[in-house]
Amino acid sequence: APMPVSSLVLHLNPQAELRARALEEVAAHPAFLLGEPLERLLPAALETADEQENKACWRWLNALPGVDFVEVLSVVFATDPEPGPLEGSTAWPTRAQTPKRARAGA
Repeated sequence: APMPVSSLVLHLNPQAELRARALEEVAAHPAFLLGEPLERLLPAALETADEQENKACWRWLNALPGVDFVEVLSVVFATDPEPGPLEGSTAWPTRAQTPKRARAGA
């Protein structure tokens, strides 16, 4: 089954304590790969094994104090059989081939 991979920008709360706690929680979550924060903006990639796990991560993120808004830049469905292409990476992943975008209504 295709793996949903989402490119996101998290808009964090202006309150420093809430923002720090949200950053810590998202950084500890195994499905998220984070870029460098820019003030209140946090670039992130969300990679899940299937649609059910993807929905669970979205519910968790939407309920997380300190995350005020989630901007979705793109969602692709990777059919790559490689286990965890984002795991262990400290930089944005680069790929020899870009997954095809999901067709509208797919």
